[in-house]
Amino acid sequence: MTKLTTNGLIIREQRVGEADRLVTILTQSMGLLKAFAPGALKLNSKNHAGTQLLCYSSLALSKSKDTYRITESHQLLSFFELEGDIERLALLQYLCELCAYFAPEGESDANEKYLKLMLSALKYVSSGERELPLIKAAAELKMLCFSGYMPELFSCDVCRCEPESDGCCFDPLSATVYCSKHENRIGGTLLPAGTAAAMRFIATSPVEKIFSFKLGETSLKILSAVTERYLLCTTERTFKTLEFYHSCKP
Repeated sequence: MTKLTTNGLIIREQRVGEADRLVTILTQSMGLLKAFAPGALKLNSKNHAGTQLLCYSSLALSKSKDTYRITESHQLLSFFELEGDIERLALLQYLCELCAYFAPEGESDANEKYLKLMLSALKYVSSGERELPLIKAAAELKMLCFSGYMPELFSCDVCRCEPESDGCCFDPLSATVYCSKHENRIGGTLLPAGTAAAMRFIATSPVEKIFSFKLGETSLKILSAVTERYLLCTTERTFKTLEFYHSCKP
């Protein structure tokens, strides 16, 4: 039996039997892993608080063959105050599902990036300092970039010119942009200049900065729709948590 310690964010939990939890953890050093937390559903369990969804915890693990068990957990950050806000909680559940889809298992240079992204998103969702569509769009596009799907946003796919300041057209199927001379190509979405600039900023900035911009209501709405469409086209699937998030919006 191997003993390990790591910090991790609980991005999924499910009940096992009467009192146990099976959790998916986005860890700092080992990527995604699943672990049993025996007795964690009991209120008096030492692992009750530290293994709940959206808790960032210090975890002691034991590994036997391919099975992990949480032997001890200490909560470092929690976001229990979000439980009363269904829309914010729904967005975070969606981002957790994206992490479970995109983040690699095992040791990887991308592990810390995904964890930083999620902790930063949790911070802004919890504080209310940024609009939810902005957080959603920035997280969607950055996860795609982490996974090797960075779009070409700086030059027209046809003539290679730099799109003008009045905006450009983004095609989610080819992950490219077109200048105004070629913006009538089928399947693209016309982007205001601010939306195009925001996409370039998200794609090229470090995780710590990607939520630091602001957009007008119309440009932000377009940004959120475009990044979502790009993500769904790229993954070729739907996400139940995304559907639930949209159902919670006023």
